[in-house]
Amino acid sequence: MNKITSLAIILTLFLNISAKSQSVYVGIKGGGSFTRLTGDLSDPSGKFGGMGALTVDYEFLSNMSIQTGAYFFMKGATYSTTGENQSLVPVDADMYYLQFPLHFSYKIPISGSVRFNVNAGPYVAVGIAGKTKVGSGNNVIKHDTFSGAGDSNMAGVGFKNFDGGIGLGAGLEFNSFTIDVGWDFGLANISRIDGTSVKTQNGYVALGFNF
Repeated sequence: MNKITSLAIILTLFLNISAKSQSVYVGIKGGGSFTRLTGDLSDPSGKFGGMGALTVDYEFLSNMSIQTGAYFFMKGATYSTTGENQSLVPVDADMYYLQFPLHFSYKIPISGSVRFNVNAGPYVAVGIAGKTKVGSGNNVIKHDTFSGAGDSNMAGVGFKNFDGGIGLGAGLEFNSFTIDVGWDFGLANISRIDGTSVKTQNGYVALGFNF
């Protein structure tokens, strides 16, 4: 009976502390991003873009939270593919994604209302639009980035629109404002070509405001 009573007291105290410390912050973020593609591509080079987000930060315990939201990223890369005559042809791919992270965040108080946070967790992303330019000068052909245009003669033209991976981040919170940096490592193969692997990596810097 004593053990049951003690357990009930501990559980009650935990629930009271948890209830008092629960907070939900809804906010917005905007900033810049840098993306590169890794894998079976020739002469790959990254591209700069922009990002924006509607964010939710659920602080279920003091200084511990779950971070999620809907993120819009402008991603892409330049690289080369093999043309009909087996020569290398330049490719410039733009990719627009909606991304949904689910990160665990630990927050470290610094002074006053300033806190430093580190976060990590999985994400899924859906490619919603984008154009890929193949060729140069007057010989440029445009494809939908997420169409099924890829084939063995044009490797890397036409990507799958599903992506997913692991994200890492850090940031500062002061009053209602946030500054965040992060890097996402894509784990899904987005290439449509059998035997070819292409994955995304994306970094960003963002300013935010919590309502």
